[in-house]
Amino acid sequence: MFEDLKPKSAEERGDDDPESMLDKTIILFYIVAALSAVMAVRVLMMLGGLEAVTWAGLLFWLPATAAILSFVTARGLRSRSRWALVVGIAASVVMLLRFPIGTILGVTFLIGLYKLHQGKVLVH
Repeated sequence: MFEDLKPKSAEERGDDDPESMLDKTIILFYIVAALSAVMAVRVLMMLGGLEAVTWAGLLFWLPATAAILSFVTARGLRSRSRWALVVGIAASVVMLLRFPIGTILGVTFLIGLYKLHQGKVLVH
């Protein structure tokens, strides 16, 4: 009766499969890139254009930088390039500065990138 409630191992859940983790990471980086780009455009419209981005530069540049780095990381991971790890770490660090949701995403991406590195999925 309670056999179904027993926690499944990582192999049964499929969490250890580096290929599926790579696919999930790519999708998440694309989602973060799109949401960050929308946020950057929204902040830009709120401030009234690039001329007004003097005092509140971080409000625009953090999401814009996160969007660009996340998109480049997703493209690099899609082609299985090793340089995508470095760009992904940079994107994660930028996300860490966007408390609280960005911090959670940044830590999650850093852990995921570390696991991808350990799984030796990226070849060139």
